[in-house]
Amino acid sequence: MIAPGGYPSDRAWATPGSWREIDSAAQATEAVDEAAAMGATLIKVTAHTGGPQLRLFTMTAVVDAAHDRGLPVAVHAEGPGTVAAAYEAGADLLAHTPWTEPLDRGLLRACAERMRWISTLDIHGWGTPTPELVTAVGNLRRFLEYGGSVRYGTDLGNGPLIPG
Repeated sequence: MIAPGGYPSDRAWATPGSWREIDSAAQATEAVDEAAAMGATLIKVTAHTGGPQLRLFTMTAVVDAAHDRGLPVAVHAEGPGTVAAAYEAGADLLAHTPWTEPLDRGLLRACAERMRWISTLDIHGWGTPTPELVTAVGNLRRFLEYGGSVRYGTDLGNGPLIPG
């Protein structure tokens, strides 16, 4: 679920219909209800500073509606303030280890107590060291030091394909 015109609707690789634009608590509840009725097992929300973002109130409404239906919520958090917004909204997972800036230790500690992160570390250079990879690994190390739980993930669709 995304804000109108938000990420990833502005990306050539994003197939139309692979996102749902919402702009209110009522639309959030309706979208979660529809996803649940179609068999969704997780709800994904985008928090991306490169374009329009959901208001915290709307993101919280998504999380509340999903939790009311027993569904976890993952957030694609990219850019300053997005991890804090995901945490404040009550999200269960981050779809990627944060890489855009080193996170404050207090936020890392809070995330470790309640959230799981999906690693996706290889998206930052696909085997070549980058500043984003260094930042992500640093955040992940501190998250783990505070007892955080990590799930493996590749984000394979966004980058070079592995030769088969």
